[in-house]
Amino acid sequence: MQRPGALERSAEGLTAKVLAERLAKLVGFGMIEKKAFDESPPRVEYHFTPFGERLVVVLDQLEGIRREFHNGMRDDPGVVPVTGLS
Repeated sequence: MQRPGALERSAEGLTAKVLAERLAKLVGFGMIEKKAFDESPPRVEYHFTPFGERLVVVLDQLEGIRREFHNGMRDDPGVVPVTGLS
């Protein structure tokens, strides 16, 4: 994974506060682990746990299904899109 500053810069509109809250929740859920280094300035890195790595695979598969469904809806003129799903 990446350091928090790199994660914050990678997502437009993501604040340090929201990122810290989300990372803490993911640590609590056992999806990622936090590694603090005894350095000056302090450095922290986050890495996926084995459980988190397995979950990422499932989430990637769900995203693929969502894309297939979304693309299929655009190709079918008889389908009326439902707003708020993507």
